[in-house]
Formats: sequence, structure tokens, C-alpha cells
Amino acid sequence: MKRLGLALAVLLAIALALWSAPLKVVLLWTDALVFLLLATVLVFFARVRRVPHLRAPWQQVLRRPLAAASLVVLAAYVAVGLLDSLHFRQQLPVQAGAQETHQAYYAVEVLSLLDVIATPLRTRLEKTYSAPLATHLYSKETVVLPDGTTARLYPRLKYGGAHLADPVADRDADIARRAATAVALGLLAWAVLVAAWVAWLARRHGRDARAELRDILH
Repeated sequence: MKRLGLALAVLLAIALALWSAPLKVVLLWTDALVFLLLATVLVFFARVRRVPHLRAPWQQVLRRPLAAASLVVLAAYVAVGLLDSLHFRQQLPVQAGAQETHQAYYAVEVLSLLDVIATPLRTRLEKTYSAPLATHLYSKETVVLPDGTTARLYPRLKYGGAHLADPVADRDADIARRAATAVALGLLAWAVLVAAWVAWLARRHGRDARAELRDILH
């Protein structure tokens, strides 16, 4: 019951933060269905936790490694879905020289929290599609060369690989370095989460963290 109350408190805090922010909350019917489904699942598990014969099968499921891994993947999808279900319209800034009024005006475009998090992907648009991890456009264009002549070339992308001085020579090394950095950060985040989880279990069971970790691994 405490966990259900905590989850509801977090959702309420998010709703209040959105309501008080300089934006206009937009509730789509698909969002309402998502929130209804989430509320139904929370109520269901609150009921399951109070009934022993309903709780026992779920405890057995969560003890299976494959089921636990599937739950982690499912939780990631749920988190992304919830972020994409909180929609709003941003308040427009007051134009210079415009008469000040107490009425707020909002943008026509409806965004979600996921759109805000992925703002670089949403705003950095290229002229045409390109191959994955490309540095040049997919189609040729007529380009004016430094000597004044024109040629049909694949122009550089505006954003993709724009930081590379020589995309042909530096592209593969840049991809490898970024991939290694992402893997390292992912492993670090995973280690922190596992350590926090093991510490929580050890405290709950009144045991040493090392002993708890040995039992989990074996």
C-alpha cells in the first residue's frame, strides 16, 4: 500500500509540475487510455499484494531470471510510453514591442516530454535521408567549388559528422570512440543500479551486502 501511495504521489507531483509550468497541458484520448491502463495495473497489484494466494504466483515469476529480465525490458518500454503520453503546448514568448497583456498565448504544436528530451533529434533536420552514421547527403547536388566552378557532389550533412574535419579519415575512429564511451557509461549506470538494489535487499533482509550478492549470483 505504501508503494502504491508513493507511485500515486510521484504521478501527482509530475501533474502539478506540468500544471504550474508555463505551458498548457493537452490530454489526448490515447493519453487518457494509457493513464487508465496504468491506474488499473496499479490497483491490480495493490490488490495482489494483500491477497496471499494471488501474491504467491507473481513471486514465483519474479524469481525466474528470464522473467526478471523481461520485466526490465518491459519497464523501459513503459517509461518511454509514459514520457510520450504527457502532452502540452509551450507558452509563446512576448514579442518585443508588443503590447503587454495578462493573457498567455501558446504554440500550435503539441509536444510531449519525450519530444523535449529528444529535442536534438527533432530539430536537427537534414535535406534528405542518408545512410546510418553517414556524413554526406544521400543524393547529389550542384555545389559551387572554391575556384568558382560547379560540380555534382554529395554535400556534407548539416549536423551529422559536422564536428569532423575530415569525415573520410575520422569517421570510423569517431564512431568507435563514441560507441566505447556509450558502453562504458551504460556499464557504469548498470553497476550503480545493481549496487543500489543489492544494498536495498541486504538492508531489507538484515544481511551483509556481499552475502546478499553471493546469494543472487548463485
